[in-house]
Amino acid sequence: MKTVMTEICNSLMAESIRHILEESGEFRVLSIKEGEDSLVDIVLLEVACNPGFTMDERMAAVKSIRHRNPDARILLLCDENSTPELARKVVLAKKDGLIDDFVYSSVRLRQTPQRGNKLKVPCFFMCISQQIKEQRSIRKAVK
Repeated sequence: MKTVMTEICNSLMAESIRHILEESGEFRVLSIKEGEDSLVDIVLLEVACNPGFTMDERMAAVKSIRHRNPDARILLLCDENSTPELARKVVLAKKDGLIDDFVYSSVRLRQTPQRGNKLKVPCFFMCISQQIKEQRSIRKAVK
């Protein structure tokens, strides 16, 4: 089982990602506070405009994590629609070898009717899973 350490500012997204990863049975997920002193396999950090989540702060964190845990794979999570300039910086960090990979957090939510006449609800988990699969396919094709 691989250990994933995350720091994501949106608590709904953080819990959703935790749920998806843990439900797979392949990952143990720790928050950055829980995993600060642990050796982890994967680090997922959100990059945003919020204090504590800026690109400069994240790159400093990446440097610190690499020093403590050189074998960890580091991924950045960013919203390419809301902050396209930030997304470009993340892509450059990948190209420069500063991070191992990245994931876009912007997801178009599809809606599916529930049983009966209830309201439609977003299929958030399906969208995230599908987006991750699509990004893997695109990256393999580009390589």
